[in-house]
Amino acid sequence: LMPFVGASPAPKLLEIGIGCHKHGSGQPWIRPLWLDLLPGAEVWMADYKKPCAEHGLKSGLLRGVTGTMHGDQGDPAVIARWVRESGGRFDVVVDAGGHTNRQIKTTHDGLWPTLKRGGFYFIVDLQGGRDRYAIDADQATWPPVSGLLQSWLEELVITNRKAARPAYP
Repeated sequence: LMPFVGASPAPKLLEIGIGCHKHGSGQPWIRPLWLDLLPGAEVWMADYKKPCAEHGLKSGLLRGVTGTMHGDQGDPAVIARWVRESGGRFDVVVDAGGHTNRQIKTTHDGLWPTLKRGGFYFIVDLQGGRDRYAIDADQATWPPVSGLLQSWLEELVITNRKAARPAYP
């Protein structure tokens, strides 16, 4: 994220997963690093639990956060609402929320188009789709996102390599 430090205009960031489920407290357990690393940034945060997200703002733990949003990130309508509420057009998206393939893929499909050119999209705990989460009942129809990303990267590399080859007579 160093290219965004001191950038003008300041970047716009969305982090999914405030940590409301940690320690059973129902309260955010972290102060986002982004608030210190990127002063002046427009930072949005989202979590599954609305009371926790709201408490984080009211308690001051999320001081400096522009706004919080809530809902099931595995629901395309929720992701569309987040884009409307925040205005989309993010420089950075950090998906540290739910780790099922459905949640990761649905979130990516809804947020990737809102990422600004040159922006960054991070997915935390991507291995979840290949271990315990892969056996969840709703996972049977969702391929592991890590496999999808690998195929996309291979396609980019192969496509770019062919395009860069010199034309021979």
